[in-house]
Amino acid sequence: MIAIKWLLACAMVVAGVAAWSYKDDVLAAFELDDETTEAVAPASSVPPTTSPLRLTEEDREPLLRIVRPADTRDAVIAPIGLGDDVPEISFEDGDARLSGVVEGPEGPVPGATVLIERFVDGYSASLRVGTNEAGAWGLSNIPGGRYRVRAWLQPTMTQLDPFVLWLDGDSSQSMRSALVPQEGREVTGHLRASSYEVGQAMMIGVTVRVPAVGDDGKVRAVGEPDVEVDLAVRGALSGGGTAVTGADGVARWQLRCTEAGSSSATATIGEETTAIAVPTCVEPPPPEPDPDEETDSGEGSDGDAPADDDDEGDG
Repeated sequence: MIAIKWLLACAMVVAGVAAWSYKDDVLAAFELDDETTEAVAPASSVPPTTSPLRLTEEDREPLLRIVRPADTRDAVIAPIGLGDDVPEISFEDGDARLSGVVEGPEGPVPGATVLIERFVDGYSASLRVGTNEAGAWGLSNIPGGRYRVRAWLQPTMTQLDPFVLWLDGDSSQSMRSALVPQEGREVTGHLRASSYEVGQAMMIGVTVRVPAVGDDGKVRAVGEPDVEVDLAVRGALSGGGTAVTGADGVARWQLRCTEAGSSSATATIGEETTAIAVPTCVEPPPPEPDPDEETDSGEGSDGDAPADDDDEGDG
């Protein structure tokens, strides 16, 4: 066993000596000339007649380069089409019928708007019909399916809860829509600052808003014009009186701080009175001394002038 290990060791030494003797030939194969570089490739991939590959200085540049992406911030992205899967929703060529009556607190509502929406596979289409003098409306020869119905009278009344129903293909359904008047008034005041100095004037505004039903049947708060608002102020403020709201629903006054202290104000519209926040009046800060003003201390003293040496006694 020991003899076998010695034979293997001797064989490895002989192989190493042989490889070392051919080291110069191996290194020479990878040596680059300053002007010409010969590409070394496997013999099976290069024909015998292939000429050496010559590299220019441009080819010697690093192969890894940083490429800045294009600026696409102003690129216009084309909209994605919905394809051919969008169903065509029609209100024609059917055998069903929808009808109803729109009523308010005082009975049938003529001239109301009724919105009918039809839903198919998550998509919808809509149309509007108006009520006659009796507050009635009707829609015939429509397809069956899922519908939603809602009514309103702009700008005063609306239906709070719409009807959602399933209409069979040859059936008829009728409904009664109850409209709720949108009433009430919101009065708020607004200032530019929370305090002003004594003697300063300021503008104060009072906004009057009322609920209004839009052309889509939704309720929004809008400014109410041509409303007389009486503003009464007490305390350190002077001014106030009666003003009329403009097209934006805002009435405006000019007030003035007459003394330091707090104040209060109320806005009255008809019989409704609302407290309005007003600013506090404060004393102005004392004036800062002028840094360029010079003091007169040590100048212009009234002491006796020194005696003249020439006026002393004769020698």
